[in-house]
Amino acid sequence: MKVRLKLNESPFGPSPLAVEMAKKYAEFSNLYDVEDLREALIKELARYSGVDEEKIELFSGSSHALSLLFIYAKASNTPITMPFPTFHVLYGLADAYKIDIRDVPLKGKEFLLDEEKLLASSEGSIVYISNPNNPTSNMLIENEDLLVRLSKRARLVILDEAYYEFSGKTFSNLTFELENLIIIRTLSKAFNIAGARVGYTISSKEAKQLLNSLRIGYEVPVVSQALALGALRDIDTMKRTVSYIIRVREETMKKLLDIGIHTIPSFTNFLYLELPCECMKVKEALDENGFEVFCLSEVSRFKKPFERSMRVSVGREEDMERFLEKLSIWAKHLQIF
Repeated sequence: MKVRLKLNESPFGPSPLAVEMAKKYAEFSNLYDVEDLREALIKELARYSGVDEEKIELFSGSSHALSLLFIYAKASNTPITMPFPTFHVLYGLADAYKIDIRDVPLKGKEFLLDEEKLLASSEGSIVYISNPNNPTSNMLIENEDLLVRLSKRARLVILDEAYYEFSGKTFSNLTFELENLIIIRTLSKAFNIAGARVGYTISSKEAKQLLNSLRIGYEVPVVSQALALGALRDIDTMKRTVSYIIRVREETMKKLLDIGIHTIPSFTNFLYLELPCECMKVKEALDENGFEVFCLSEVSRFKKPFERSMRVSVGREEDMERFLEKLSIWAKHLQIF
């Protein structure tokens, strides 16, 4: 079986408590929803996030909430403003729905956000920001002022905090004062339950109603809710996972720099690499050696400016050591580094 370092999943399985809860509620799989379970999960998410329960809403992964926002953009004929590059899946949705995208290119090799350009492009649009950013791994927003200014210009401001547990940075407190701010999170990364597909939003009551008006309902399976509740009640396992990945990430980054591969400080569970040759050549060689990675050039929108760019998920320590070994051997063989 190949080592999958392309989807930013956790290399670890769910916590024992999460599995126990899933087994407990498996017998209720004949039902669309178990009210007590759903209420307990929302209460736990609110406690974890430090907000009122009415600000929380469940979704089938954070991607479900994002897809609803694109439906809203299409229905309301609203353009979407995004940093470039950002989460690649969104460009495919924009093309499919024929939604106007206002790109705000990130600056330099450190991918800094041009705040003034973002503000200028945001008027009357839906603004999407991944913070930290996928695929570049860096923080784009550090202070509240930009979000406050954006909320005054934009129709909606979407802040994707999928990697919150790794960055430790959130702006959830602003949902108490900004009615058009929606924060999107997931339990797929740090909580080790990507396959359960559980995400949630933190927002005002008005924004929550907007998203709910676009959905059918009952999208999050009972067993997935149970897994999520168990994972949230075992915070220590999540913290151990995050601590481990951060340690391995930093060790891997140092070794990459030592062999001459450019990367930047990451606040996620993956690393952004700038190679001295086309990424697809490296990807093919790594694939033959049992590693799956993601080249940005696999996405048509990224192809030209990011032909040498690779995103690598942080896996188990032994897997990352083998990954570095294979990368180094292949690079020396072709004498490209």
